[in-house]
Amino acid sequence: ALLKMKDRTGATALLEDALQQLPAGPYYDSSPYLAIPTQVKVGKKDAAMQAAGALRGDLRWKGYLAIAVVCAEAKDVDGVDAALAKMRSAAIADIKDEEASDYVVKSAILNVTAALIDNGQFEAASRLLATVEHDLNNAAAKVSIEPEVQLQRVVMLAQQGAFQSARSLALRMQPNSALSSEIKRGTALRTIVILDTRKTGVTSAKSWALALEDSDDRAYALLGIAQSLLELDDVKLPYSAIQIH
Repeated sequence: ALLKMKDRTGATALLEDALQQLPAGPYYDSSPYLAIPTQVKVGKKDAAMQAAGALRGDLRWKGYLAIAVVCAEAKDVDGVDAALAKMRSAAIADIKDEEASDYVVKSAILNVTAALIDNGQFEAASRLLATVEHDLNNAAAKVSIEPEVQLQRVVMLAQQGAFQSARSLALRMQPNSALSSEIKRGTALRTIVILDTRKTGVTSAKSWALALEDSDDRAYALLGIAQSLLELDDVKLPYSAIQIH
């Protein structure tokens, strides 16, 4: 609340007082982790890095991930890179299985790239997405990670007005599955048409939306037009600084 009132000094003092009063013991282990995003927001990034390093188990890499996300929101790309380097090392140390740790690291990076894209940092996001795309040999990773990478690239292209390239990539994505909640392809097409309608108007967007051969694709594209007309067209990729699970 104090940060929203631009009172950084008051917010910092209150946060530090709260952290000092935390009781010791394993029951309170997660409390410093939950404070990390606020530490970064009040300008205490170094203290947040130290706090993350003092955490145990999976909270350590999650702490570094939280720093990376908040740095992405602040457009602090150097901070993102520094936090992700420590996050990667901590995750590998925590998760002994190489395949599992690789999956966790890549999923975590996608959380950060979403924050970068939502805050207009396309070059940094694209660079990190390239590291996620590299060596996607694991079948589970290919099924779950590749569609998310493609969706994020589609959103970046559309945000920059490259609608034809965005459509081309979206139509190469896996079809939506009736047996799964994964609708990355549909979300991609809906997002493109929202941004296209916003920039060029309904006529152009409706023309290519109706020309889509697949009925599922058409439905999502037309839904995007409806959202634009109703001004429900805020385009955001989901991400979070705090990982609950």
